[in-house]
Amino acid sequence: MTVAAAAFVAVGFRVARFEFDYTAARRISFSKKPPPKAEKLIPQYRSAIEALDVQGPPIIGGKSMGARVASMIADELYTTAKITGLLCLGYPFHPPGKTVSLRTQHLETIQTPTLICQVTGTNSEMTWRLRTTLYPIGSKSSGLRTVTTISNRVKPFRGSQLRIISRRWQRR
Repeated sequence: MTVAAAAFVAVGFRVARFEFDYTAARRISFSKKPPPKAEKLIPQYRSAIEALDVQGPPIIGGKSMGARVASMIADELYTTAKITGLLCLGYPFHPPGKTVSLRTQHLETIQTPTLICQVTGTNSEMTWRLRTTLYPIGSKSSGLRTVTTISNRVKPFRGSQLRIISRRWQRR
């Protein structure tokens, strides 16, 4: 996430980051317990947004679980003018090992301006499935951007790729 934050700062965005309690606990204890259900993380995400000292409504987002949680509350915050957009890096489209079960229903009707940057494997079938799964996403969304790589970590989102994507989105 350091690379992603630096890329957005480089094109003029201010970036605030926070860590869910479960990820901090994993880092300290080296435990690999599964994360809590996304719905249980919503209050913690809301608290982080409320704690921000910003002028004007921010764009919210996250990576993986953070992206999912942000997307679950985005419309509520957008319709009350508390945010201006949503950025998801590496959205978890389905639970691990359960490719038939999708976590995208709310994305089909999302009204918040949304950009999803998804790292995909070199497997073209996977890229095709991600693209067709997400279209259409909400009417104000700019859609899915794929970055082809062999890893599913955010590291492959090179700063230059994110700067290009963020500049294009910033112009909207």
